[in-house]
Amino acid sequence: VLYADGMYDRALENYGKSDLEQLGDNERDEATLYKAICLLKTGNTDEAYTLLTVVQAVSTQYETDARYYKAYIDYTYGRYDEALPALETLKIHPLYGKEADMYTADIHLQQGHYKEAGEIAGDYPEVLEMKRIAGEAAYGLDDYATASRLLDEYVQTTETPQRNALYKLGISQLKQGICTQAAVNLTRSADERDVLAQNAYLHMGLAYLQLK
Repeated sequence: VLYADGMYDRALENYGKSDLEQLGDNERDEATLYKAICLLKTGNTDEAYTLLTVVQAVSTQYETDARYYKAYIDYTYGRYDEALPALETLKIHPLYGKEADMYTADIHLQQGHYKEAGEIAGDYPEVLEMKRIAGEAAYGLDDYATASRLLDEYVQTTETPQRNALYKLGISQLKQGICTQAAVNLTRSADERDVLAQNAYLHMGLAYLQLK
């Protein structure tokens, strides 16, 4: 009940007081899976990954769930070679398919496989993160008109757009001569002291030069 209500810390307290080995096989595997998810939700990803590996190895009923959550952890840690094969086996899963496709598309984007990323993301035009991925994929293919359209829709819809998306939107607009809006989005992407901000300032200068 605590797990279902999202009270993961309290659920973990109760799991810690329980001897899961005293349960029947299915109950033990289910409880171990839920404990692993609670650990994941509370930031204990290494311990969660260990438990998920156990569930995947011993449980037929919960193997798919464990595979999905392990792939998600691999994805978040940038272990794309481990995550991608597992995610691709889940693409038609009724529960995990949409998320698996989103992470798969983002991995292709990060690896520079822009065509593949755009094709997957294009199947989910209603999903905001897929719109971002499709826009960034179009940017990678030098299709600045499409990138501008998709990334502008993404930026206008979310309160906290990713800096990479803002930067690529600004560059795409600059490439099309939409200099005022380009300067605005480049400014929004330059709120930290890093290489992205340096590049943003450079192109902001180019935009202002064109605006005289």
